[in-house]
Amino acid sequence: MLLRALLVLVLVAGAWQQASRSAAHLRLARLPDTRLLAMNWMQQNLPRRSTVALEHYTPPLAAGRLWPTRLGYGGLVRSGGLAGFDYLVASSGDFGRFVNHPERYPEQAAAYQRVFAANELVKVFRPDWKSSNGPEIRVYLTPGGSRRVERRLRRRSAQPSAP
Repeated sequence: MLLRALLVLVLVAGAWQQASRSAAHLRLARLPDTRLLAMNWMQQNLPRRSTVALEHYTPPLAAGRLWPTRLGYGGLVRSGGLAGFDYLVASSGDFGRFVNHPERYPEQAAAYQRVFAANELVKVFRPDWKSSNGPEIRVYLTPGGSRRVERRLRRRSAQPSAP
């Protein structure tokens, strides 16, 4: 009888633990993803016709108001041709493994640090696991992009407004 009660207690405790983990996972899954938060922010805040370079694990921007180019895994350090873009979008899902372990990936970590230092950080979307989840998303304005964006904004403000 005691053995049976002990077995039931162990089974109930195990089921409770699994149910608690499942509930926590479902709570996190329902939170807004940082990639979607970043996508909405970029659509609303980046100037029309901005060229955007996107690494892997970044927002799913579609061509339209903005002109996105997918660079794939490690794209910001592998592509070599970032000068033609107005904005760069990086994801910790991609750069994190390199910058968090420079002893294992010294060349890639240094390359990412150069890209980050050479461009202006405009916005960061960090998950807090209470109101958002997902990877950290960073949006950078390139030096050439700032000049192009400034010219576009000047042209737009110089155009006469419709009556």
